[in-house]
Amino acid sequence: MTYNSLKLNRQSYRLKNYDYSSEGLYFVTILTKNRERLLSEIINEKVHLSDIGNFLERQWLNTPSIRSNFEVHDYVIMPDHFHGIVQIKSTNNTDKNALNQFKSPSNTIGSFIRGLKVSVIKDIKNWNSLKSEDKIES
Repeated sequence: MTYNSLKLNRQSYRLKNYDYSSEGLYFVTILTKNRERLLSEIINEKVHLSDIGNFLERQWLNTPSIRSNFEVHDYVIMPDHFHGIVQIKSTNNTDKNALNQFKSPSNTIGSFIRGLKVSVIKDIKNWNSLKSEDKIES
């Protein structure tokens, strides 16, 4: 099966040939599938997180204890998307000019986002299984 970005209606905003494992600050945005309002609701101009929004917030704030080379900064959780600033603190590379230097894919922004999403999905699955057990016991 070949990849067709037009068919999936996805557009990459990444810069070609940019090293997304470079130290620095990155502004990230994550959208819910089909822009479903799963993360929060706004009541009287105040954001109220849903359970899923709370899972996302907890995993975001827990990042430094899991991924020592990342630091998280300001963030906002909206009903159908999330914005945050994440920092890659260190690439753990001693010689930046070394030829054919191996760079771990776990130090990239892409791997950070994947890890964050996987952590939130695990929380949702655990939450759903606990809700199912409660229904069985009732």
